[in-house]
Amino acid sequence: SSPPCARKNNMDRTSAIDHVTLTVSNLDQTKKFYEQLFHTKFTKHKENSFNLLPVGIPVWFVQWEKQYPNDRFDERRVGLDHIAFHLDKLEELEKFVKRLQQMGVRTAGLERFADKYPYVAFRDPDNIQTEFFIPKEM
Repeated sequence: SSPPCARKNNMDRTSAIDHVTLTVSNLDQTKKFYEQLFHTKFTKHKENSFNLLPVGIPVWFVQWEKQYPNDRFDERRVGLDHIAFHLDKLEELEKFVKRLQQMGVRTAGLERFADKYPYVAFRDPDNIQTEFFIPKEM
């Protein structure tokens, strides 16, 4: 179903975001992080990128040859604030909370946005804020 404003105004619309590409400082480190998180191996593409499509997430990671030295992600800059991966069940979320803890990744554990929507927030190796999020009240 389309948003009410799209139906009302008969405006052009799209059904979803197709993918997001995030620039990282060390592709191998990022790839290893997500392989541990999802308990799977990811394949590099052209030696400077990989994606999370095998686990159903349309996110690509790329490492460019020219980089800003010692750069780290900061959501206070213009651009991306964070990225959230959708989950349906609280059991799935709890599993990822435990896995992040086993990996030594700092989190505040299971939290609730607006006291309703469960999530866990964490930082990847480049400090990109990432979440697993359940978009329904629980």
